[in-house]
Amino acid sequence: MENEKKIKPTKENKKKTSKKEIKKKIDDDEVNDDEKSDEDSDEKIDDDEVNDDEKSDEDSDDNDEKSNEDSDNELNNDEKSNKELSSESVSNTNKIDELSQMDLSPNEKCIIEFKDAKIMKGIMDSIGEIISEIILIIRKNIGLEILAMDLAHICLVRLLLKKEDLNQFVCSNTFKMGINLIDFNKLLKRASNDDIVTLIREPRINKILLQMKPKESKRARKFNIALIEMEGEPISFESINNIEFTSIFTMNIKHIDEAIKDAEIFHEAISIGIKDKILSFSTMGIIGDMEYTLEPTELKNISVMEENTENTIYSISFLKNILKIINTINTIKISMGYQFPLKMDLKCFSQSELTYVLAPRVVEDEQENYE
Repeated sequence: MENEKKIKPTKENKKKTSKKEIKKKIDDDEVNDDEKSDEDSDEKIDDDEVNDDEKSDEDSDDNDEKSNEDSDNELNNDEKSNKELSSESVSNTNKIDELSQMDLSPNEKCIIEFKDAKIMKGIMDSIGEIISEIILIIRKNIGLEILAMDLAHICLVRLLLKKEDLNQFVCSNTFKMGINLIDFNKLLKRASNDDIVTLIREPRINKILLQMKPKESKRARKFNIALIEMEGEPISFESINNIEFTSIFTMNIKHIDEAIKDAEIFHEAISIGIKDKILSFSTMGIIGDMEYTLEPTELKNISVMEENTENTIYSISFLKNILKIINTINTIKISMGYQFPLKMDLKCFSQSELTYVLAPRVVEDEQENYE
């Protein structure tokens, strides 16, 4: 019996104020409101005691340290502090903080003209098979970025489309936009491979314009797509970059596509490992088993090649969706290790990158052997 591990966004938990402490503070505030004119000195003493109790339980926020303000301002500050303490998670990297604080920037205008409609359709279709809603991050002087994860937290996707790989990139500030990728891809598929596809965001309009225009033609089609509000915590890619993979190499994407198609005849999962410097894909099912092997001569740019005593199992359905990009990209860089996530880097255009990180399945009972 197998279950996928989950790739969890990096979190930093805050301690919550106890109910007893909050009740004490509210009681103190009510006394202060009723007897403020007669008991200013008592108010200071009570406030100091509350602050001392808070410091013993948690790190004080700026709002909690203001103990000598008037009772109305103090109550407002306490309410604000309690809301912050009760939030689900707090980012622990500068990149997450930047994304969480990033404005939707309704006054910002941007123009993004893609260089190749065929490649963009392949990239977005591959992402859309796994993730239904995304945040488009428009980074000034850099380009377009997508960082998203499926609802089950099994597959992480990152697309960095640099401005050098765009025909046109106009952006005066960094901001983000929420988009329903299912609806977006329905419209994007209407573009021909030779069309010039452009994304335009007009100021103060909660929509994005998708324009398709044949080269050297005055005819154009325009579609307005409503932007959506995205919920959930920001995602960090830093933890993935810190993984010390035991094997890293590049291969023809057609080889892994063949292995996946062979394996799905027998089972819904595939086992990947390295033994005697040979890369193997295998699976076992009720009707039989299969194995697909590649010798080092079939691999390129081998920077690390460590043998594993056991193979790691991954979901075929996720791999099939990822490999839908096969018609637009030829090579794939694999980073792997025993019970590690499978990291797949695909080069887009000349300087851009598309990365998938797939969590492994965990075999709870080795005797079951995929059954």
